[in-house]
Amino acid sequence: MSHEQGSSIKTGVGDTLSFVCDQVVAGAGLAVLRGAVGIGKTFALDRIACDLEDRGVVVVMITATEAISGNINAFLKAILGHYHTDTGSSADAEEATWGMLAGRPFMTNGRRVLLIVDEAQKLAGRVLETIRGLWDRGDDARLGDPNGLAFGCVMVGNPTFMSKGGAQRTASFEPLL
Repeated sequence: MSHEQGSSIKTGVGDTLSFVCDQVVAGAGLAVLRGAVGIGKTFALDRIACDLEDRGVVVVMITATEAISGNINAFLKAILGHYHTDTGSSADAEEATWGMLAGRPFMTNGRRVLLIVDEAQKLAGRVLETIRGLWDRGDDARLGDPNGLAFGCVMVGNPTFMSKGGAQRTASFEPLL
């Protein structure tokens, strides 16, 4: 991700993604966004990540690739790679990931963290469950504990992501997962 601030191209997609990311950061929320292929989601996310970082938000942006999309440990290690951290087991990786992502978004001047997952339609059910499990750990903060730890998460994919057809595909592979 480059922090070059060349000419900024305003698009409806970019404005929508920016609005949602701002809301997710503010509330340590969770958002699932879908959009057609080729409309500029990734371009907009790169710009948004730079803007958020310029405003002091820690942004971890992961693109789901075939190499990490079905393997929990590989996915978590991709996140940990942003922090130059490595672990041995999946359990260690999950704890380390929580430790790295967990901020104090509701504390004055607290650390705010946003996990952005692009191409999220590629994620296997078990990886989605891991993301959700990590995000759920922030419930105390979201329920009013200003000292509670939490992070925001935005998952962006194409129209098959989290659609009925996608859920049926995931269910049909469940015995293999």
